[in-house]
Amino acid sequence: MTTIGAKSYLSIATSNDGSSGVFGGAGLATAGPQQLRFEVANRGMLQTPELRLQGTLRVRAIATGASLGAGGMAIDCNINPMCGVQSTIDNLEISSRVNSTRSIERILNYGHLASSLTSTLHGKTSYDTQLFHEQGCKGNGVPCADSSMAGVAARAEGHQARSGGLPQPAAPSAATTTQLIGSTSTIGIKGMPAPNPTAQLAAGKRALMSALGMPFDMRIVAGMFMGQEAIDLEALGGMALTINLAPPSQVLGGANAAAYTYEIVNPRLVVPIIEKTPEEQQATAAQSVTTMSFLTYQSLYQTLTSTSQQMVSRVSYQGLVSMFQHYIPVSHLQNSTVDSFAQYNPGIQQLIFLKDGKRQPLEYAITPVVVPNVAQTNQPSYLPTTLWQGMDSFRNTRDVTKSLINPQYSGYGQQLGVPSTCSAAFVTGCSYDDVSHQGIDATASTVGFEITSTLDNPLNRGNATPFASFSYLLTRTVVQADRAGGIQIMS
Repeated sequence: MTTIGAKSYLSIATSNDGSSGVFGGAGLATAGPQQLRFEVANRGMLQTPELRLQGTLRVRAIATGASLGAGGMAIDCNINPMCGVQSTIDNLEISSRVNSTRSIERILNYGHLASSLTSTLHGKTSYDTQLFHEQGCKGNGVPCADSSMAGVAARAEGHQARSGGLPQPAAPSAATTTQLIGSTSTIGIKGMPAPNPTAQLAAGKRALMSALGMPFDMRIVAGMFMGQEAIDLEALGGMALTINLAPPSQVLGGANAAAYTYEIVNPRLVVPIIEKTPEEQQATAAQSVTTMSFLTYQSLYQTLTSTSQQMVSRVSYQGLVSMFQHYIPVSHLQNSTVDSFAQYNPGIQQLIFLKDGKRQPLEYAITPVVVPNVAQTNQPSYLPTTLWQGMDSFRNTRDVTKSLINPQYSGYGQQLGVPSTCSAAFVTGCSYDDVSHQGIDATASTVGFEITSTLDNPLNRGNATPFASFSYLLTRTVVQADRAGGIQIMS
């Protein structure tokens, strides 16, 4: 018997069962489905902040099917440090279960959205604790004051510097890939292994070595799950969540990564709901049409090929709230030898946001500090206006207490250590509505930005390279649902 108004947690398995609960495994003879689909019944009020995706990530050799641990710690293969298990999601779609033909939110290039949101709303401590235990996320925590990875090792960052007499970490090898560089302070206490020169232990690789895999428990990064406390599942006609898995080259990195693939084992969606009271049930039944409002993310992909370029897209949104971008060289995409979700500063010299060909929402151009007659890699790292506007595109900045997005990490040429392995957290963006947060009218409009940059190649300084620009537009979507299960997207 269900108590009215009681809170319960539903653990929902996939509706498209894989072989023995195994999904992914691209390249294996026993590869499972490359898609996860969860269906939530039209019952109660969904508590969106607590919705979680759980399961186990297992890394296996394509040729033999052996676990990653069978090859030992010398195997150069790890998951992405910026977004952990989130990188396994290529794209996702949220729709009504009863009327699944109408998509409410569809996010392409999901890993890049997760990387930007996670680094903006979390600091290094969260990466090292909460996010690591949830999904194997490590982040990048090397101070820009250190010009080399050896300098970082010498500083003995973290608890080692305070413990006295403990073994100090050796400098990581110059050949260490960005994928394997996390906190380089390996620990040598309480029976843990001695410092590892390749920094693989510090990057958290040990969790992936088990033949059983690494358990994870993570939020789904979607506007619909972040913009409101509760969703009426009865009025919506239930909810369907479809996740398409990313290729292994997008998830695994390192010199040996091409020989490995990953599997998601026994995935489950944990859905917290509150049962409706009799009064709420009567109110829902009395309404022929229920109107609901959601925040949703829309994704755009563009390429920067010129040092002075306009990036403009035609959109039709009645409630455009904000927009942000992050940048990465095109050659880094789905490239297992570098961090394919890192966020680079393409050497921005001027940035102007546009709507319908006019400056909006800012009346001015953002011009970072550029010192004349100083080499690009030695330019100051302080871009306060760029960072402020970029963080404002996520939410009110007074709520962002700790973040990897900060002046130290966003300087051109000063992004995490030596040029050959640099990567950091950097976004640009703007908020169109800082007052009501309901968004502005962008029906049949063009939005975008004009950017002047050097397009300097982070792996070959002084040479320009095309950059990919991933833009995410946060919009307020109004949905009307009738008792027959019909869904109409109003904006």
